[in-house]
Amino acid sequence: MNCQRCGAQNEEGSQFCKTCGIALGAAPYPPNYAPVYYAYPQPPAKQTNSLALIGLLLAVFVPFAGLVVSVIARKQCIERGEDGERLAKAGIIVGAIYSGVAFLAILAAVLIPLLIVSPLFNEAGVFGPMAMMVMMG
Repeated sequence: MNCQRCGAQNEEGSQFCKTCGIALGAAPYPPNYAPVYYAYPQPPAKQTNSLALIGLLLAVFVPFAGLVVSVIARKQCIERGEDGERLAKAGIIVGAIYSGVAFLAILAAVLIPLLIVSPLFNEAGVFGPMAMMVMMG
């Protein structure tokens, strides 16, 4: 007996084709048969930690606050299994760099005027002759 689907020769009395496995004597598949796949429900997407995004934005505008908020957000992401850990890491990096630059700028703003003014004073802490020359013009 020949298979209606693949045309293979099978023994008489066989219920299934030895080549393709279709039931012998059953109606053949339609010519444009495509198997049907059923979609399985997808697990819900992880929620992104909003504090991580806030920390990154703060790190750009208020560096030290952004650094602190990003550290807290990263800890929350790890504990709760939320997305946003990379946002928090970016906030930590940006906040640390901007905080360092801000610290150096403040340090320079304080030290440079002190370095300029300090030669005007003598060891006793009073204005010396150089200060008089600067003040007179």
